[in-house]
Amino acid sequence: ASGMVHLANRIRQHQRLHEGQALRLEVYCERWVAHLKGQALSIATRAYSQETLVWESDSLYLRRDVSNPVGEPWNDPLPLKEDGLLRTQRWVLPADLGRRFAKVSGDFNPIHTSVIGARLFGFRRAIAHGMWTLGRALAAQQPPGGLDQAEAHCDFKLPIFLPGQVALWLHPASGPRREFEVRNFVGDKPHMRGLFIWKESQQ
Repeated sequence: ASGMVHLANRIRQHQRLHEGQALRLEVYCERWVAHLKGQALSIATRAYSQETLVWESDSLYLRRDVSNPVGEPWNDPLPLKEDGLLRTQRWVLPADLGRRFAKVSGDFNPIHTSVIGARLFGFRRAIAHGMWTLGRALAAQQPPGGLDQAEAHCDFKLPIFLPGQVALWLHPASGPRREFEVRNFVGDKPHMRGLFIWKESQQ
């Protein structure tokens, strides 16, 4: 998996999760996807609590520069209306962000942790983890008190080089559905596009 690029993620939470909760995880390769830049692979993760599916994720990863990729063609399904989109936050990302996140997540992919490692896979500098970017964006939008049910969809666009600065762009809040992008500060280069939907907690 070293050097593979995270293209997209679809996450569904079916019920509230708690710290220390025992979960049984299943992880497996689901399908091949043909991408213009190489061979992509979908990896499914399923989390069960007492044999009930409580959380699931489908992640798409790309191995670049593979000739004649196989599988269904990749398409980019997430729309985003430009009208009314506002810059809401600026994030300053330090050079060691990839290494710091790797210690928490266990993902030591060299494209995130090392300039030399990133260059071996065609990047001029280390790039931010996609899941860090998604997590930061969702944390900025999640209502207080936690969530019982939620969905998060995202497509990763241009890499975020470290160190760097990016901004979160949102439509004004309109209930439990948010369309957003992480872009450069000026707003003309997209790094990640996302959709966040949740069901209001009954508390």
